Amino acid sequence: MLSACGGEKYEVPVTTAYQTLTSVGTPTALAPITGAMGVVSNFQATPDDSRVEWKFTKEGKDVGRIIAKATASGDAASKIQLWYEEGSAADEGAISKARPLVRDKLKRVLWEAVDSRMDNRPADAALVQQIQIEVTASYAGEMMKQANSGFDAAIAEHRKDQMDTAYRQQSSTAAATQPSMNLSGY
Repeated sequence: MLSACGGEKYEVPVTTAYQTLTSVGTPTALAPITGAMGVVSNFQATPDDSRVEWKFTKEGKDVGRIIAKATASGDAASKIQLWYEEGSAADEGAISKARPLVRDKLKRVLWEAVDSRMDNRPADAALVQQIQIEVTASYAGEMMKQANSGFDAAIAEHRKDQMDTAYRQQSSTAAATQPSMNLSGY
């Protein structure tokens, strides 16, 4: 796994390392996780800086980005560094919930995608599945609150409809017992 202090060294020239980074794109393993979070991911490569970036937004707001950069480490080796940069959105509400998940969970998924591509091996499906479970669990309570809120709103609407129907029935019954013509003036 990527060391926190300096990255991971690979025995390939920096141009090859950068080409490999760009081939990672948006890993398919990312979609179910970002979907559970309600986060959108956008991949971008920057050739002049030998770096790639995954930008994450939620409700159109900038959550943050994860950046991977290839640098030369001798003539035939490269170092890949991967880090998180906080986005410009205020750290409140939905952003404050999503930001640590992008920083901690999605960063691990992306590192596994980069490392597996650099090592020319399949990604660790168990790791990705574990992260997906962790993210889904963190949003499960919120999903239940939203579902309960929807149920409460539906019940309130149903009760209002019942009261409206009862009022209309009561009004039509009262109107039916009234004489249709006022005969008191004869």
